Amino acid sequence: MVFDDIRRCDEHPVADFRDEMELMKFVRPSRWLRVDFRGVRVLRINWVTTVLAVAVLWGFSIYSLAAPEEALTEASKWQSFITQNFSWLYIGTQNVWAGFLLYIAFSKYGRLKLGRENEAPEFNDLSWFAMLFSCGIGVGIYYWGVSEPVYHYRGGAVYKIPVQNDDDRAQVALFITLFHWGLHGWCPYILVAVALGLVCYRWNMPLTMRSAFYPLLGHLVYSPLGDLIDALSIGTYARLSQIKHCFTEAGD
Repeated sequence: MVFDDIRRCDEHPVADFRDEMELMKFVRPSRWLRVDFRGVRVLRINWVTTVLAVAVLWGFSIYSLAAPEEALTEASKWQSFITQNFSWLYIGTQNVWAGFLLYIAFSKYGRLKLGRENEAPEFNDLSWFAMLFSCGIGVGIYYWGVSEPVYHYRGGAVYKIPVQNDDDRAQVALFITLFHWGLHGWCPYILVAVALGLVCYRWNMPLTMRSAFYPLLGHLVYSPLGDLIDALSIGTYARLSQIKHCFTEAGD
């Protein structure tokens, strides 16, 4: 199958991916599964991506349900290993990403529109920030705003940091929480949003994780590698959402 090159939004009509024919320009026919019932559209999926994502999700879920204590022990072991050996990488890359995003924001690239050049924004800056804040971390802060500092104060990550007294422990607990929910906490979200927004709203590509890799991989994003990228992004996000619930239940 021969895929089209980049179709910039200023040179082509805006893609409407509710149209199946439009979507099929970005999917190999052998990977597209459609199910209709009496003329009613029932199902449209990339079956390769779906099967891979389901395998990741159900594999982890079945393992956690079949051997909850072993799964909890194994996950805790890997978490400790990563925390002890790669915290420097996590903190360092967060600083790099923050610097990179600030450069993007205040350089000429910060004026790029995620849409047509002559297109007016649908929302003003205040409304846009309010929506991003609410859906990004608003609910999380509402839930964790008190419990996370208390968690660190009572143990959490503070036990690894030498403190002299109770006030120091409280200060460190707040510092860790602010690092988690401050600018550094926004960096991963913004990076993904910028990468997807550029290719989807300026290049008319589908809003899938593989599209973000198009500038690096080109048409390889339509290969099994692209299917794997989408499957892992779906499986990883959903799995991380389940981990706490599963392990909390196992602990109880």
